[in-house]
Amino acid sequence: MRLAFVDSDNAFMDEARGGAEVHARNVAPRLRKFFDIIYVPSARRIAALRGREDAEHLAGTLEEIPKSFGFEVLHEVVRFMREELPSMSRCRSTMRYLELIQAVSRDVDLFLDMDYWPRNLMPRVALGVLGCVPFPSLALGDVYYFAKTSGRRAVVMIQGLGDMRNRFIGEPLLTYLRSAWRYGVDPIMAIEWLGVGPALKLYWRALSSDVFAAVFLISHGQLENLASGCAKCRLIYPTPARDPGLRRYRRLPKGDYIAAASRLVALKGVLELPRIHRRIRDETGLKLVVTGRFSDESTRGPSEELRRGRG
Repeated sequence: MRLAFVDSDNAFMDEARGGAEVHARNVAPRLRKFFDIIYVPSARRIAALRGREDAEHLAGTLEEIPKSFGFEVLHEVVRFMREELPSMSRCRSTMRYLELIQAVSRDVDLFLDMDYWPRNLMPRVALGVLGCVPFPSLALGDVYYFAKTSGRRAVVMIQGLGDMRNRFIGEPLLTYLRSAWRYGVDPIMAIEWLGVGPALKLYWRALSSDVFAAVFLISHGQLENLASGCAKCRLIYPTPARDPGLRRYRRLPKGDYIAAASRLVALKGVLELPRIHRRIRDETGLKLVVTGRFSDESTRGPSEELRRGRG
């Protein structure tokens, strides 16, 4: 059985920084026991390429994937990057790539995405409005588009899609926007989170379509946020990630603490921590210990500002 693994996180193309990327690297290669796996780069990774040097670097990275992970990489994709893409506009290269994957998908039995959620929704919508990509199918993710256009079905794992209705609004958003302006970061990255709530509803609705054969969730909270239910959803229990760096906190005086351990990015709620901790501290007096790494200054800056403002 041939399985097309759509790497929507670019977990095998770039450095794995988050839990979803690490999880994909740990799990996807093990599926080779059951499937012949074809590796499919995401459309957003193709759209991000700039010029011949970028395209050649990505083509070279793709050629290493069979050696490193045992996946099949389609020679048509590598040839496209080297011979066609450098002379194309971003719009045309994205369209051509989608056409190419659709053509070579005839021999695929199933598509897989190990982190299905509405990442980069605004750029997808923009490309659709400009006529560069089929709209709205691609806005619902590469795996949805490839499965739907090829007449195949998809299996997805959902590691996000939590309750975002009250996430990233008010003071945290304004602080982030000020910091993004100060550090020269595109504020669209912050504004996109405002659209995540409505986008999640579209994604949940898409899961009930015949495109998806199975949906795997990793927490009960995700199931609780599914107001309409999901008959094809199944709960799994992945091994929790462990940060060896947590051991350094053993030097702290013994006592009770509130601990927050994650990648320190806005999506994980790091900008909400000072407000949340103030309420907990007022009621319990417990101290907060935060462990993790900041990915960019536009998150570190506002996080420090909020922390100082909350005391």
